[in-house]
Amino acid sequence: MKKVPLNYPTLRFHSDQLEQQYNRTSVKQSLRIIRAAIILGCILFPIFGILDIWMVPESLGTVWGIRLFVVVLLIVMYLLTFRHVFRKHMNLFLDLLTLIIGGGVISMVFVSEFEGGYFYYAGLMLVIQFAHGLIRLRFIHATIVTILIAITYLFVAWVIKDTPGTLVINNSFFLFSTVIIGMFISYSLEFYMRSNFWQRKILSRQENLLKLSSS
Repeated sequence: MKKVPLNYPTLRFHSDQLEQQYNRTSVKQSLRIIRAAIILGCILFPIFGILDIWMVPESLGTVWGIRLFVVVLLIVMYLLTFRHVFRKHMNLFLDLLTLIIGGGVISMVFVSEFEGGYFYYAGLMLVIQFAHGLIRLRFIHATIVTILIAITYLFVAWVIKDTPGTLVINNSFFLFSTVIIGMFISYSLEFYMRSNFWQRKILSRQENLLKLSSS
């Protein structure tokens, strides 16, 4: 079997034509999973609001308002998956989807008045896993977006909210460890999908040659 003609750091095919063909195939294969992931987000994001009752009782109304706003945006994103514009710019929409959820969690850290908000970084760990593994976001996109989310959280927690240094260090270790693990996951998934696409393309060519030679 021929070697997959990829730029291995970026996981992009050398041929623009091949890259476009893969993107079209990837969109068709991923849409159902993406829609299921968005529905899952619409369910889990408000369910975790139960914890807000104990974590941030003093900011409960504001935090629940943020959760509701994020869920509404997720529903809009779900409806957009049925539009051509989503299929054409899928990765950019998935970037936005990840930023919406991550931004919602960071906003809850920002508005929380007391110590309960210190622990919302755990929610960002779920967002990072969501981006790298569940919604089929490209490796490069997932890496950039999740690092941006982690850095933004640390800025809000340390500079704006004046979170104790020991907690910032602890949360940083967990967040960036999750990003690194996520990078391995998204790289492996995308490499497998691209390799599988290439192998099926080679097999199709060989079958066509056999048919021509036998006719």
